[in-house]
Amino acid sequence: STPAAAAAATARVLGHFFGDSTAFTDSTQVALTATARTFRSFGQAADEAGMSGAYAGTDFLRSVASGKAQGQCVADRVLGRLRTG
Repeated sequence: STPAAAAAATARVLGHFFGDSTAFTDSTQVALTATARTFRSFGQAADEAGMSGAYAGTDFLRSVASGKAQGQCVADRVLGRLRTG
C-alpha cells in the first residue's frame, strides 16, 4: 500500500529527528471537519494514515502491513546515508 509506505517512512524519519513519542495536533482539515486531530506520536498518525486504503476498500490489510514494512526499510536506508554530525 502506497499510503502505508509513505506514512511509515515519514514517521520513521521524523521520529529519528524529533523522537517518535512527540505528540502533535493536526489542524489542517479544520475548515472541512471543524475538528483538529491530536496524535500521541508520529507512529500513531502513520498507522492511521496507512489504513486509509483498507478503509476505502482499495487495499487489503496484508498490503498495508507490507507497505508499512517497506516504508520503514526505505527510511532506514535514507537515515543510514545521512551524515548527522
